[in-house]
Amino acid sequence: MRSCYKLKMTQLHFQGSATLRSQLSGLWAGLLFLSIGAVFLFAGLSYLNEDRRFAREGREAIGIVLEKKLHEASDTADTSYQISYSFAAGNRRFGGRDTVDVDQWDRLKPGDPIRIQYIVSAPGINRLSGDSYWLAGLVFAVIGSVFCPLGAVLVGAWWRGAAGRQPAGQTAAVLHPIRSPLLGAIVNPAAVFGAAMLIIGGVMLPASVWSIRREHEFDANGKTAVGIILTKSVHRDTDWRHNRQTDYTVRYRFRTEVGLTVENSQDVSYRRWHSIRERDAVDVIYLPSHPSANRLAVNHPITGFWIGTVLGALLCCAGAPLLGYGLSGAMRTWRRRHRRASPARRS
Repeated sequence: MRSCYKLKMTQLHFQGSATLRSQLSGLWAGLLFLSIGAVFLFAGLSYLNEDRRFAREGREAIGIVLEKKLHEASDTADTSYQISYSFAAGNRRFGGRDTVDVDQWDRLKPGDPIRIQYIVSAPGINRLSGDSYWLAGLVFAVIGSVFCPLGAVLVGAWWRGAAGRQPAGQTAAVLHPIRSPLLGAIVNPAAVFGAAMLIIGGVMLPASVWSIRREHEFDANGKTAVGIILTKSVHRDTDWRHNRQTDYTVRYRFRTEVGLTVENSQDVSYRRWHSIRERDAVDVIYLPSHPSANRLAVNHPITGFWIGTVLGALLCCAGAPLLGYGLSGAMRTWRRRHRRASPARRS
C-alpha cells in the first residue's frame, strides 16, 4: 500500500514538472516573439516616418560628387561603396555622403553632377534622389505587426494558465486557457522540434540533390570567364542551441562570351574570403545556355552537397515521427480536458 502511494506521488511529481516546463516554454516563446516583433515594428515605423518627412518637406537640388571611397570588408563590416557630395540650399552649401550600388559607383567620377534630396527646414538631413525606404519600412512593420500579437497571445495564455493553475495532486492541462489542439501544439516541444526538423530537412534535401545535378552540368558543359569581385560580406547567425554560425559571402560580376553581363554571390571559406580583395579578378564557371547558373572556379562544393543530402534525409526521417508524436500528444491533452469539462457543464 505504501509503495503504491509512493508510486502515485512520483507520477504526480513528474506530471507537475512536465506541465511547468510546458508552461515556461510557452512563456519564453511569447517573450521571444514580442521582442523580435518590437524591434521590427520600431525599425519599420522609423523608416516610414523618415520617408513621409521627405515626401512632405523634401526638395531636390543638383549636387557635385566630391569623393569616391571603397570601404573594404572586415570581420565586422561588409564592403560598401560610398560617395561624398555637396549641394547648395539657400545661400549656403551643405555636404553629405551616401552608400551607392557598385554600378553607380563605377559610373560616377569626382566633379560629376548628382541629384540630391533634402529637408527644407533641415538641409543637413539629405540623401541621394531616388533613395526610398518605404518598402523596407512596410515589410518590417508588417513582420512586427504579426510577431507582436502572436507573442502577446502566448504570454497572455501563460499568464491565465498560471493564475488558474490547479492544486498539487491534480493533472493540470498545458496552457489551460488554450482550447484548440493546434494552439496547444505550438508550444509542445516535440511538435515544435519535429516541425523545424521536417522543414529544414525538406528544404535541404531537394536543394542538395539539385545542386549535385548542377555540378555535373558544370563539369560537362561549363565555360570559364574572368570576373571581378564587387563586394564581400559576413553574415552571422545563432541557432536554437546558441551555436554561432558565420557565412562569408562574395559578390562578383563577369561577362559571357556573347557579351552578357551577369552578377552573382556565393559563400566561400573563411580562408578564401580573406585571400580575395574587392576589385580583384577571379575565374567564374557558367553554363552558356543559362549564364545565371554560375559559380567561382576556385570552389568545389560537391562534397558539401553530398553531406547536405544525407543530413536532409536524416532530418526528414527524424522530424516526421517527432512531429506526429507531438501532435498526437496535443490531441490527447485536448480530449482529456474536454472529458473532464463535460461533467462540470452538465451539472
